[in-house]
Amino acid sequence: MFARILRSSSVLCVLAAALLPATGPAPAAAGTEPPPVVGLASTPDGGGYWSVDARGTVAAFGRARAHGSLAQAPAAPVVGMAATPTGQGYWLVAADGGIFAFGDARFFGSTGGLHLVAPIVGMAATPTGHGYWLVAADGGIFSFGDARFFGSTGGLHLVAPIVGMAATPTGHGYWLVAADGGIFSFGDARFFGSTGGLHLVAPIVGMAATPTGHGYWLVAADGGIFSFGDARFHGSAARWSPGGGARAVHADPSGGGYWIVAGNGAVLAFGDAGYFGNRIGPRPAAPTAALYGDSLGSETAAFFRYLTAAQGVDSYTWTFSGTAACDWIGHAGEDAARRPPRVAVLEFAGNAVTPCMRGPAPEYFARYRRAIEHLVALLSAEGTRVLLTRTPPMPPGESLGRLDPLLRDIADDLAAVDLIDGGAAVAGPGRTWAAGLPCLPFETPLHGCAGGEVPARAPDGVHFCPRPLPPRGMDPWLECGTWNAGAFRFATALADAAVAGAR
Repeated sequence: MFARILRSSSVLCVLAAALLPATGPAPAAAGTEPPPVVGLASTPDGGGYWSVDARGTVAAFGRARAHGSLAQAPAAPVVGMAATPTGQGYWLVAADGGIFAFGDARFFGSTGGLHLVAPIVGMAATPTGHGYWLVAADGGIFSFGDARFFGSTGGLHLVAPIVGMAATPTGHGYWLVAADGGIFSFGDARFFGSTGGLHLVAPIVGMAATPTGHGYWLVAADGGIFSFGDARFHGSAARWSPGGGARAVHADPSGGGYWIVAGNGAVLAFGDAGYFGNRIGPRPAAPTAALYGDSLGSETAAFFRYLTAAQGVDSYTWTFSGTAACDWIGHAGEDAARRPPRVAVLEFAGNAVTPCMRGPAPEYFARYRRAIEHLVALLSAEGTRVLLTRTPPMPPGESLGRLDPLLRDIADDLAAVDLIDGGAAVAGPGRTWAAGLPCLPFETPLHGCAGGEVPARAPDGVHFCPRPLPPRGMDPWLECGTWNAGAFRFATALADAAVAGAR
């Protein structure tokens, strides 16, 4: 079974009233659209991240600490951010080049008092944290602190405007990227390729460099990812079409993954990049529930659909014997884009037989965690509440059912996740494995009730169907052929939790 309002480069003026400690975004006024999220930066260890919106409100996730936000809207919208090397501060940059420094981020200058030919579209910090570059849409570069000027496209005629930049690990160079994917390299930044000659479905909106400086990723507005040099492709959000469009890509410090942040505040994590939450809260939607699972889910799927419908909640199920969480990432992405459920139940007992779970045994739990976090990111990005269910008790010696501690950790770490104990519905006293359970009031001898007890587990001790199943059809656990008391009890627990979450 399977995250100092400064308007002069020479005068440092800090208004305490302009700073507002914050851990999350302020709610939008009634009847107004919240400002779009425009940037993301991570902690040095990749254990958390910040996102910032155009109004300058910063939200912190994971181990990232909030160091402040703007209490008043800036003169020009915020367009990006960069974190300090310590992770104890960050800069925000506005379209007029105004710099807003928080935590241990120091002010080294700005273009807030200059007349710009083109607006600022991004920034990058030096490796020391003692300087930064700002880049304008015409490719003009403005260097402050220990950031050296290595060249610009300010004097060139560009086919498409510059939309972002990334610095090399040495701080002795940088890349600029244009909306058509054209790459401009300066200093020790090498050219590894571009999409400048391709027909793009959506314009490029940002870039991120690998930790080695020997490659980079480009992200398009539709969430598409383009990898060059030693930047590996770990997935994209192109099929998902991020709400508000993708706005930025940020590399995990390990180089083994990246995050994409969308205008609506959604964050998608790929590869080794961890998912720690996003700015989207539950939103009004049709009461719909979804179930993703393995063979235990297959046994309960029909009951789940019936029991949720009986309580006024529509539902759909994605289950198959032997599957793991990683097998359903594609389906979850499509569901989030086309028919996001209000609540989704994830039921996985710990299979590791499908291709996406194959690998060294010591990485078993890490693979499962990444897969579940990926599912949570896809679903919660559209406001879905995710329920992780504990597995029913397993007989002694059974390797399945080992995920409970991991599920508990994920639920503790992610705000969009709750842990439920659906497995307790088919457990004996003290949550032990039990072959039979007390009969329910409606269960008669026709249901297998005898002596006040009904069979609740399969002969293999893992499943529910009380009779041996011959290997038939695509998924033999879809049909038991007799009353499946264990599956009904498990489905009831999952359905009740889903209905409560959907309302």
